[in-house]
Amino acid sequence: MIQTNKFKIEKTARYCSSGNPESNKLLLIIHGYGQLAQRFIQKFKPFENEYWIVAPEGPHRFYVEGFSGKVGASWMSKEDRLDDIADYLNYLDALMSRIAWNKYKEINVLGFSQGVATAFRWLVHSELDINHFIICSGMIPPDISIDMNVKRFANMKMSYLSGLDDPFKKQAEVEQLLQQLKSNNLNFKEYYFQGGHKINVEQLAVALRRK
Repeated sequence: MIQTNKFKIEKTARYCSSGNPESNKLLLIIHGYGQLAQRFIQKFKPFENEYWIVAPEGPHRFYVEGFSGKVGASWMSKEDRLDDIADYLNYLDALMSRIAWNKYKEINVLGFSQGVATAFRWLVHSELDINHFIICSGMIPPDISIDMNVKRFANMKMSYLSGLDDPFKKQAEVEQLLQQLKSNNLNFKEYYFQGGHKINVEQLAVALRRK
């Protein structure tokens, strides 16, 4: 009979940072499936003067195509998913402690694609005061409910950014998410742009400037 056993190990985590180290504004950016923090953070160069930008990297790296070449990372898969979720929640907690989150007067969290689900889970898990959650080209995971976590999201701004031609967008899921946000009277705004599954710098700048 085959037995599956588990035990804890230490693992080296990686993250990238850039921007203004003297800023009191933090922009935590959580990448999508198949991306690396070092490449992902380059998309945020226009914000380097105003923010200290931190990009954690998903703990699972792999070759994106075949057995060599470009490497990407992910946050989890369906295999042993609960342990993977617990591990990355602990990782994000440890990262925030490492970068001394409490020295920032403004904390913005952006999730992109798979990183949106990761961010949602972490925000529900974490007790840190977050000023602004930016949902970019991704969806709430099925195990998280806005309705059940209204108090957690009530005191933060929430923004939804999406390309009008995003091939990964499922309209029914989008409408379900937006309905939950609107029905709970959260501080929420929508931003759309021409294009597909990507970060749109212009619309992101508008969202970051909102009051």
